[in-house]
Amino acid sequence: MGMLRVFMVKLGSRGLELKKIKIHQSRGDVNIGSRGVTDSLIDEVRRRLKSQKCLKIKVFKSARGFIGDDDVEGIAKAVNAVIIDKRGFTYILIDRKYVIH
Repeated sequence: MGMLRVFMVKLGSRGLELKKIKIHQSRGDVNIGSRGVTDSLIDEVRRRLKSQKCLKIKVFKSARGFIGDDDVEGIAKAVNAVIIDKRGFTYILIDRKYVIH
């Protein structure tokens, strides 16, 4: 597995506010289980990202053996998002429009 590319993005004030909310939220918005990354999971991430702008993805224990950072990066690219935080097996994604270039 390669190194996960996170944290190296600059967020606007709304992006920082969204990140803070998601970090303190205990549950994941989208959970990855034993079925892994499917088209329906990517569609759900896309739908929730459109409405919430920022979301938390948790990888369940049943999927930790085969879901890695590269898979979550692939999800982020597929939905035009950026990984802004990773803590253990929990990732926070934000819509690219909240990233300052």
